[in-house]
Amino acid sequence: MVVAADEKGDRGRQSIMQKTVKRWLIAATVLVLIGLAGLVVLLAANSWDITKLDTAAFETNTYDLDEAFDKIFVDTDTADVVIMQSQSNACKVVCRETENVKHTVTVRDGTLTIRTNDEREWYEHIGLSFGSVKITVYLPQKDYEALCITTTTGDVKVSDISFGEMEIEVTTGDVILEHVLTERIMSIRLTTGDVQLDSCDAGEIFIKTSTGDVWGRLLSEKIFTAKSSTGDVRVPKTSTGGKCEIRTSTGDIQVEIAKD
Repeated sequence: MVVAADEKGDRGRQSIMQKTVKRWLIAATVLVLIGLAGLVVLLAANSWDITKLDTAAFETNTYDLDEAFDKIFVDTDTADVVIMQSQSNACKVVCRETENVKHTVTVRDGTLTIRTNDEREWYEHIGLSFGSVKITVYLPQKDYEALCITTTTGDVKVSDISFGEMEIEVTTGDVILEHVLTERIMSIRLTTGDVQLDSCDAGEIFIKTSTGDVWGRLLSEKIFTAKSSTGDVRVPKTSTGGKCEIRTSTGDIQVEIAKD
């Protein structure tokens, strides 16, 4: 009799639990449907243009620089970074940024430093944003000692500049270098993204990406070490020059030497 009563009690508790879970699932489904209905109404009211639902307010700020520097350091969370030669002798940094997430631009001890300054409260992280943050650096000289760029999410493009050494680290984004020369070491590390080198060269080149393709046209011969876990590998069979090590887990590797 006691066993039967216990079994009956267990079945009763299971029944109550199942009913409670069912009620929560129904409530959650209703809330999702209400949210979807509200989204449809908002889209219809904005002519089905989803970008009009953007809650981030963007602005463009220009930082003119008079101080001399030969090193460049960029550390940003979510931004595209462009490094290019200025069409004039002026040096400036142009940031397309949001009102609550700006960038600090300073020159100290011969180094130009650009950092993200995120002053948002926790609740300000909630919202929709369809725009992109972008940092463009216009450099008056063609030769600099060092370039270091770190970004979590964003593309990096560098063109028509020479450096003593270069280090680029990206979590999610592509890296494009055009007519970039590095005297010593060029290091590029990505988690997810492609790498493209067009008419570039360096004393030694090290490229690593977990998921992405690597394509390059170099200006001089290298001693290549290239490996892809899943992908095609095509590199010149040259035996002179500096090291060129390229590794990717998922992606193709294709490098060629530019003809004179």
